[in-house]
Amino acid sequence: METRETAALLYGYALGENGASLIEYSLLIGLVSIGILTAITSISGNLGPVWSALASIVAQVASG
Repeated sequence: METRETAALLYGYALGENGASLIEYSLLIGLVSIGILTAITSISGNLGPVWSALASIVAQVASG
């Protein structure tokens, strides 16, 4: 597909109802992704002690 054909196809999507839906879904996916990244970032600082505790428990069990 040539560049002009691709540009015409994208322009047609932008003008039509399908393009509006595509843009809305893209924005929704972007917002959900930002929310997930924010949640992971805020939780990750609190997980260090949990992983350390689990590692010590596993080490105790493994040593018998």
